[in-house]
Amino acid sequence: MKMLLLSCTVLLVFMSSSIDAQNSNFICYFPNWSRYRTGLGQYTVDNINPKLCTHLVYAFAVLNETTYKIKVFDSWADIDLGGYQKFVALKTQNSKLKTMIAIGGWNDSNDGTGKYSKLVASSTNINTFVNSAVAFLQLYKFDGLDLDWEYPSTAADKVGFANLIVALKNAFLPFGFLLSAAVPASQFTIDAGYDVLIMSQNLNFINLMTYDFHGASWEPTVADHHSPLRKRPTDPSNFNSDFAVNYWITKGMPASKINMGIPVYGMSWKLSSTTIAPPAPASGAGVAGPYTVTPGFMAYYEICSADVRSNGWQVVQDPTQAIGPYAVSPTSPKTWVGYDDPAMAIVKSNYILSKGLGGGMVWDISMDDFRNTCLAGTNPILTGISNTLNASLTISTTSSSLSTIKPAVTTTKPASTTIKPASTTTKPASTTTKSPGTFVCPSPNGLFPDPASCASFYNCGHGIAYLTQCSAGTYFNPTMLYCDWPYNVNCVISG
Repeated sequence: MKMLLLSCTVLLVFMSSSIDAQNSNFICYFPNWSRYRTGLGQYTVDNINPKLCTHLVYAFAVLNETTYKIKVFDSWADIDLGGYQKFVALKTQNSKLKTMIAIGGWNDSNDGTGKYSKLVASSTNINTFVNSAVAFLQLYKFDGLDLDWEYPSTAADKVGFANLIVALKNAFLPFGFLLSAAVPASQFTIDAGYDVLIMSQNLNFINLMTYDFHGASWEPTVADHHSPLRKRPTDPSNFNSDFAVNYWITKGMPASKINMGIPVYGMSWKLSSTTIAPPAPASGAGVAGPYTVTPGFMAYYEICSADVRSNGWQVVQDPTQAIGPYAVSPTSPKTWVGYDDPAMAIVKSNYILSKGLGGGMVWDISMDDFRNTCLAGTNPILTGISNTLNASLTISTTSSSLSTIKPAVTTTKPASTTIKPASTTTKPASTTTKSPGTFVCPSPNGLFPDPASCASFYNCGHGIAYLTQCSAGTYFNPTMLYCDWPYNVNCVISG
């Protein structure tokens, strides 16, 4: 884990799209337990940038198993330390921001009590919960509720969950509260527990969890990317984001109400052979990250960490962009991790625009590089998504600089084992300035080489050209659309 080299093609600018993205949602989940991580991994409400997301969702409140009322999960963090109060106060820094509270999550949904099934099985329990939810939102000044029951699974659950949604919608209407649900990407799970027609009529939107398709906890012998965008020839199933989006649409959910999930973490395995291309033979979970301390799981900032980028990991990009990158350690046994980097997050954001979806969602904001440890700008994944989906937001271009700390990699042969480390000398981030008018954008949106310099490029957004400098020692790669080592770029212009 402490030896990972970033393949981070940090492409945090307005990417090519002919679609007006100014009204897209960007839903960002905040986990209240991230404050208990140690050292540089600790993440609290104070670390949140309120200008990156359209909706912030506080995770989680929980369900009281005896009263069937919503209740605070961690009173010390949420109440005593002002977690709720500080969270909703973020709106003072962004007048358009909505702050919501999520109830449930995997642990609360699967605590062995069956309390969510019991809740929806009784109209009395539903009414009790609804009244408590309205009072909860009023008391703590949240703008809405996100339902994260993982997962309704029986015919009775399906009917009961639909009844709960209708009751909540009716109760929320006079107050203008938002109502959403975090939903699965599996066809079987969708069919078993979700009345899509009722949901489409009564929810403001759904947050589609298009990640965790694969993981060492339940697939210990096969290493594979946990959040494919599209189906690959090697896929035996429909475990990919594109299928999930289309399936929800065919079931009756309007595309405009779907926020597609993008992970800010990777899943890792220990490889059991020399094969590295997924699906690769494996023998269990990879080593836990130093801050998230969960075997088989690494936050993005742990993957791109400056502590590990010079230790010889091989990083492979998928030229078809069906999946994000994966990285393989030089150790024995080798550790394999698949994740989405900022460039892949932007690819997915453009997919969201192309499908006319409501927007994007991330799980979760505490795992982006929020301290700029990797020297590619603060919150590079969130910034890339936000800039792509919501071009009208005012987001610092300093934190959305284009840079790289990667060696060349290919899918046809192993990357060189001689790794050029990124400089450890602190340097200014790439700078962006508005073009004085001499450069004409070939198309309204996209990245284009600077005819006068190898070390800069033009970022065109809505027809306006912005001149951006690559980090020192790198050139703009017009094929890959990121700043790269000069030996990977065919450029003869002096600059």
